[in-house]
Amino acid sequence: MLGALALLAAACSGDSKDETVSAPTQTPEIVVQRPRLNYCPPGVGDEICDFAAAAEGRVQQSDAASLVGAGGPLDNATGRDALSAAIAAALPVSEAHPRTLRSITCPMVRVPPPEPNCTAKFGLVFATISEKEIDAGPIGILVLVFERAASGPRLTTHGIPEGPGRLYVIFGPRTTGGEVPGSDINGPGLGHGVYPVEVLAPGEEPYAPGAAEIIDGVEVRPLRIGGDTTLPDDVVVYLGPAPWAADSFAVLLWREYRGPDGAIRRDDLFGNAIAQHGPLGITAWAADEKFNDITLTACQEGACRGIGVGGWAGEFNVFRSIDGGITWTAAGRVPAMAFPKAVTGDGVIFGQYLARDVNERPVYRFFLHPSGREVPPPAPHTEPRSVPGLGVVWEPTYLGRSIGIEPSYDSAGNQLAGLFAWKLQARIAARFENGGIFASWTYTPDRPSDPHPAMNYIGRVEPSGHPSAIYSNETTLNWIGPFALGHRYLIGNAEVKPKPDSQIPFDVPAVLIDLATGFVSPLRELNAGLPPQLQPFVRGAVPGRVASVSNSTTCLNVREQATTTSASLGCYRDGVLLFERGETTTVSGVTWVAVTPPGGKPGWASAEFLERRAD
Repeated sequence: MLGALALLAAACSGDSKDETVSAPTQTPEIVVQRPRLNYCPPGVGDEICDFAAAAEGRVQQSDAASLVGAGGPLDNATGRDALSAAIAAALPVSEAHPRTLRSITCPMVRVPPPEPNCTAKFGLVFATISEKEIDAGPIGILVLVFERAASGPRLTTHGIPEGPGRLYVIFGPRTTGGEVPGSDINGPGLGHGVYPVEVLAPGEEPYAPGAAEIIDGVEVRPLRIGGDTTLPDDVVVYLGPAPWAADSFAVLLWREYRGPDGAIRRDDLFGNAIAQHGPLGITAWAADEKFNDITLTACQEGACRGIGVGGWAGEFNVFRSIDGGITWTAAGRVPAMAFPKAVTGDGVIFGQYLARDVNERPVYRFFLHPSGREVPPPAPHTEPRSVPGLGVVWEPTYLGRSIGIEPSYDSAGNQLAGLFAWKLQARIAARFENGGIFASWTYTPDRPSDPHPAMNYIGRVEPSGHPSAIYSNETTLNWIGPFALGHRYLIGNAEVKPKPDSQIPFDVPAVLIDLATGFVSPLRELNAGLPPQLQPFVRGAVPGRVASVSNSTTCLNVREQATTTSASLGCYRDGVLLFERGETTTVSGVTWVAVTPPGGKPGWASAEFLERRAD
């Protein structure tokens, strides 16, 4: 500036001194970057996002005057003093616990369908605690509610959340009918959209959606809905037909496969149990990976009664089939609210529901039936499931607001490796003989404000531990499948948009998933015979060609060798499926088929008493 003034003085003085004048020194322009959010939630708008980012600094400085807004209901000495006191009381600050913006809330409005709308009012949630300290209460979180005006947002009220409200306002995504504490915008009980956000540090750039996603060197591609297809020849599929979006329904288990004529056959496995033992009121079931050994629980009159929604008191009766659901025997009782989780060689692991913890996560007591021996899980918040190729796997119990991935364990309690971590919570579909796996993954944020969209993935991991195919998955269900059919295909369910002329609001067909092409092809033939409100949920699949025992007098012996004098490995009733091993032989005029019966030990069965596909 002084150099510029000297030049100006010389120009105006009229002096004509012949001297060199130094160029003026340029003062670097100082750019002050305004606070920004890591992302602006859809529908909230830049104006609110910019205000929210700036509001964090004002709350940190207890700047009540800037927060209340000009002309608002709290724009007076009493209102400003009350806000200052609320900030000091609810958000005690320390170096380890600064005051930070945690979420933006928008009230739900009745525009079919109900949706969050910040047009008139919105809320900002500030906290000095982490999501792991929410149950410490009662302070650490403060909600400020603003109305929008021409002059800018104006504070209308504020409050400290309590109980479940502390979870909602930090985690989101929606308080589904709940109130935002301290808010005057609760409306007619529709709740609020809650969008976790954070203010960026200087120099950080906001999240930019739409870029190609690379995971462990593999580009993620989207699964695509293809044309309808048919069930492969050599596979047995297990269906549990049920409504989509229903609180309760009858528990069913159907077995479907192609018969000798190529048509799909359907066997009602629980129908067999009811025919043999009368009305059951089935509450749950579990099977081994081959669906040979199946256990179900039933709430029967005199032993059990229903209480509330989805609750029972008394005892469940237990029934078991070791021939794939054809013959059922009574197997004792267990406490009501104890459900079969996984079938092992030592018995069935049951999980007795006890309660939900502070994070609304289910808590179970695990024990073996029939021995009653306690089964300690390898880590807290895990539960068992049978996985083809692995046996029993212990996986994290469901948590709707999961932060950070959690490991899975094998039956010996060893942490499973080869699932690659990043931020993907794995659910294994199957492991093959060479060590490769099929799996589905759920993107799991490391903090509530992680802007990465909620996303499911599906793919294949090679024995090396590196993925060879990963697809983003916005269509197929990953909480009851999918299930492996060899090294290329999976079978499961996908939510498909109903046709315009459809009278059914939901369409969730069984689908064949091709991991070579990324196409998801509906298996509409599995809907045959289902009423419109039921969906053919796939509950398991076992690849392989089968033969069905048929026309035996009482049962068919499977023998160690292909001769009638050989030792019997078991005698199986009509309807039992035997897996063929690809070999036949004729001895003394009898054609024998190499099979594996439900007991698992390979043997031979007479073709005379088998219904089987032509070679």
